[in-house]
Amino acid sequence: MSTDLTTFSPSTPTMSSLEIATLVGKRHDNVKRTIETIAAQGVIVHPQIEDVQESDSMGRPRTTKVYIFSGEQGKRDSIVVVAQLSPEFTGRLVDRWQELESGQSTRIVIHDTQIKALVFALQEVDTLKEQQRIQAIKLSEQAERMRAIEARQDAELYGCRYFSVIAYANLAKVRIDLTTAARIGKLATKMCLAQGVTIGKVYDQRYGTVGTYPEEILKDVFTDLERSA
Repeated sequence: MSTDLTTFSPSTPTMSSLEIATLVGKRHDNVKRTIETIAAQGVIVHPQIEDVQESDSMGRPRTTKVYIFSGEQGKRDSIVVVAQLSPEFTGRLVDRWQELESGQSTRIVIHDTQIKALVFALQEVDTLKEQQRIQAIKLSEQAERMRAIEARQDAELYGCRYFSVIAYANLAKVRIDLTTAARIGKLATKMCLAQGVTIGKVYDQRYGTVGTYPEEILKDVFTDLERSA
């Protein structure tokens, strides 16, 4: 993407959100989102919006809305934004402001094709990480729903009385591993034998035939383990 990032006024140094995105190797929309978020929190002053002309990866012209930072307030706020996005680039931003204020440079343009490719790759990685984060959240929510469904099915099957250890843990929203489940099963079995309570059996496609126990027995065992933890 070829972008003209010429500052908007020769007398007052300015910096755009597009220039910040190029500087730190982030997607422009992510930079703008960060600006909007911390501005809404009152951390920075909401910057001015301007339209700039740029070309996309296919060389087609397009108009992009950018945020413009200017003056001492803008300088301070842009540093806050970069510190939020990529702290390691804060020094580079300060150097850029010094160039603008000393009049040594009025624009920043990337000419090297390898650097362009690197910036593009960084932007793509940023997008991929965000997609993976969203996917992980969706998978976690789906797993929680499946555990709740399994717990309800077991409850219906055993008249809301008998549960396997895993089913009861899911119903109680308690995370346990297989070692802990086996330990709980032994304790529940011992308690059932001591009280003359029948132990049930059910086939589980994941673990084979497993024991089932009255809800009150499992509740007592889980409570005892929680107290001893």
